[in-house]
Amino acid sequence: MKDPAIARALAAEDARGLLAIAAEAARHLDRSGVFFVLLHFQEVAEVDFRERVESACIGMVGGRPAVYLGKRFVEEFVDTPADLLHLLLHELMHSLRGDLWRPRPTGIDECAWPLLRNLAADMLVNADLEHTVLGTTPGYFGNLYSRMEFPGNLLIPPCQLLALPRAIA
Repeated sequence: MKDPAIARALAAEDARGLLAIAAEAARHLDRSGVFFVLLHFQEVAEVDFRERVESACIGMVGGRPAVYLGKRFVEEFVDTPADLLHLLLHELMHSLRGDLWRPRPTGIDECAWPLLRNLAADMLVNADLEHTVLGTTPGYFGNLYSRMEFPGNLLIPPCQLLALPRAIA
């Protein structure tokens, strides 16, 4: 069931309102540093929906911070403020960790590198968020990643993956 505040922000196409909901979720979790970072982004960043954005992205556009959300993704998968907080922090941590600028190692195919880099970075970012910020796996992971197929099952935190039924070979 979608949180009413998220549903209202989506109906009003208010991406900035979604950022405010995520900030409140951080404050509720007593993560004041995260709360203030998101408040700052809310004040200084361009915040909007973009059709080409699959889930979310955070970066710099024309020297100004930008937060872009995939409206369809949020409508389909993001039900709670904690889900929204995870989504935004996930993208922010990619940027902070420099994941997108890691050089391709020798021996890795140039075409395969972006997927491999993102897959490895996603696993590390999700683990960091679960253990250091949120203390739990976000609810939308159950619907987002395939439980029986590679590579989606690698993105599910191990504690959740181990609890899933196994296919009998």
